[in-house]
Amino acid sequence: GDHKSSAPAPAAIRAATCAEPTTWLATMKILPAVQGASCIASYLLTSTCTFSFAFAALSESNMTLKRKMDGEESAAAVGGAVGELVGGLEPNPPNWPSSVKFLHPSMTSDEIRRIVEPTEDPKYTYPDIFNDDANCIGHNTDRHFTNERFALLFHPGTYTGVDVEVGYYVQLAGLGRNASSTQFQNCKMGPYVEAVNKRDIVGGRLGLSLDTFWRSAENFAVTKTANSDVGGDMLWAVSQAAPLRRVYIQGDLKLHDKGAQASGGVLANAVVEGNVEFGSQQQYICRGVNFKGKEKMEAHNEYTSAWNAVFVDCSGGALAEGNDGTGMDDEGNALPCIVRDDAPKVVVDKPYVAVKDDGQSYELRVPKVRIRGEKGAKFGPNLTGDDDDVRDFTKVKLGVANIIAPSTQKEVPNPNIADELQAALNDGKDLVLAPGMFYLDKPLMVKHSNQVVMGLGLATLVAPLDGSPCIKVAPKLEGVRIAGIMLEASEIPPGRTKKAVMLEWGEGRVKDPGNHLNPGVLTDIFARVGGSNMSRDVATDTMVVLNSGNIYGDNLWLWRADHVLLRPEEEANFKNISYHYRQTVKGEVPA
Repeated sequence: GDHKSSAPAPAAIRAATCAEPTTWLATMKILPAVQGASCIASYLLTSTCTFSFAFAALSESNMTLKRKMDGEESAAAVGGAVGELVGGLEPNPPNWPSSVKFLHPSMTSDEIRRIVEPTEDPKYTYPDIFNDDANCIGHNTDRHFTNERFALLFHPGTYTGVDVEVGYYVQLAGLGRNASSTQFQNCKMGPYVEAVNKRDIVGGRLGLSLDTFWRSAENFAVTKTANSDVGGDMLWAVSQAAPLRRVYIQGDLKLHDKGAQASGGVLANAVVEGNVEFGSQQQYICRGVNFKGKEKMEAHNEYTSAWNAVFVDCSGGALAEGNDGTGMDDEGNALPCIVRDDAPKVVVDKPYVAVKDDGQSYELRVPKVRIRGEKGAKFGPNLTGDDDDVRDFTKVKLGVANIIAPSTQKEVPNPNIADELQAALNDGKDLVLAPGMFYLDKPLMVKHSNQVVMGLGLATLVAPLDGSPCIKVAPKLEGVRIAGIMLEASEIPPGRTKKAVMLEWGEGRVKDPGNHLNPGVLTDIFARVGGSNMSRDVATDTMVVLNSGNIYGDNLWLWRADHVLLRPEEEANFKNISYHYRQTVKGEVPA
């Protein structure tokens, strides 16, 4: 048209779609190419209908095809914008990095396996001495301290016979507004986590679930049809920092793997039609779960945790009765302590990403606060999203940890990432952090009420070297949500003058009672001091400081590492405990 541009003219119009069956013509502004990308522009215009145009050079077709085959979506792949948008809006769809993998119901099982298998824990063979099988396939813990992060996002639809082991630092999530919009149907396993390192016999069991940390699954259904011999059940044998949320399970849910030791865990906002087995789980907390199975949870049976269990806002005929932890079972073991809170005053569910009806643009959905006694407040599981606050991704900044180095064409940490994310926060946008390691040189300052900072794929914020927090929320704010984020301590140089903190909410000298009708929320926050960093001098003084009032916490695991990554050629120091890691000793990774 009449807009001048130094960018090459596009070779072809790829798509022009409209909500009405009308052909539209428009003069489009072509944005300059950024960092060698081809000229691609996307516009959302509103008049009597909403329509979008996407342009791309035909030379990009091979690249686009490859990205689709790898389960990747981006502006280049599905017609979104690359570069700056007029008015400060963000592109929708965002320019997703390769750490976000998209799966579609139209894909074959083989195509899905090729995409997800590199994200799973490494496989190996082991002998099952209990069933005389010398060639079983299991998973090991080689990725226990990897810096790789992934999100596996499944578009709405039915996935038949698809099994996915949810590995370390992997989030598996459906993209529907309703949890049942994404179904794993007639699957032998579906999404699952089993005990790892099954070559080891521990306590008379194959392997362990004591360190199946740092993973998550949410927003899907596990179902089976009447004529299928498999499906409907789910195995989720995890420990801490591995929540299972917003799920519908038609069959049974097993939270242990044949009695292998486990130390979980969190199950929230779920409906389970079958039985739930806690088995060898030492402890568990369930919030907003409807237990509809036939087998009653009793203090002395496998349907309740071994040591203690907490049930908040739960229901169903199978729900356990409270128990004070006194008494013994028939084998002389102490009975678990069971605590129930059937009527909590407040419940807040985690935000989530959903795809729009067009199948290519996205929205951030923020569940509303539910307060007992407030008009219309419904408790228990909510899998429909009917009362969510819906935020278009044009007002959501997607944070990407890495950039492509021009000299090597390889991914390297973005040295300006803190400034880029802060600019979006200052502009009042929400942040969704793509899977990756974000090395910060200054804190991310949340300055607006009701902002959301949420990680996908256990996005990890590495603390600034001066001891400043990864995230600092200003006082006198309401409704801020921080969710799905790992906080990792750094090695702090000598000579620092202030206390090291990993997350700080409010200020100590500012009185801030908060607002009980619109509380701040921390969901799935996992702090870690030591572990993946080769240094044994990483440290913090305090992991989380809460100076403000009315902050709602749902699943925080604040971990000073009791074991860390072995250095090259280093042997484990306590092989009787584990030969896979170094056990930390006094003076190492202090917190």
